[in-house]
Amino acid sequence: QARDPRMDTQGNYCWVVHYDADAFAGLPLRGFEEALRAEGVPMGVSYPSLGELAVFRERNFGPRLRASAPSFDDAALSLPRAEHAAASTVWLQHRLLLAGRDDVLDVARAAARIQAHAGAVARQWADACPTSTPPSRCPMGNAAVLPDIVGGVTAGGSGWDLEGHR
Repeated sequence: QARDPRMDTQGNYCWVVHYDADAFAGLPLRGFEEALRAEGVPMGVSYPSLGELAVFRERNFGPRLRASAPSFDDAALSLPRAEHAAASTVWLQHRLLLAGRDDVLDVARAAARIQAHAGAVARQWADACPTSTPPSRCPMGNAAVLPDIVGGVTAGGSGWDLEGHR
């Protein structure tokens, strides 16, 4: 959707919630995000953990500013808590919280609809994103996949627009 022409600035605040894939039949985070997006819930995606950033994967560091700066073995970088946080948080746009109570509850209702059909959604997501592809690397917004994953399963989307109200 286009940005409202009355907006002259944009704050990027998020309402961050924990996602438990086990409570959704193993549906990976990206699949859950796609299902929420299909429900019309405005959202962003979490930051990756440091170890997933290209600068670390490709060892693309600039020159050191000080010879005395500590060095570390970035190849052995292990950040399990950061990786877990990146793989289990959903970032909802803060403007959702500016709407009325029933509209805010629509987010929970959308999650409940997805959870009620999580087994089917997870199976379809697995077909679209084979196990050889890490779930965090599955394509977002894959037009060929989305209708099969969420079309009809989570019918009755909330109708949110980018301003956070109907």
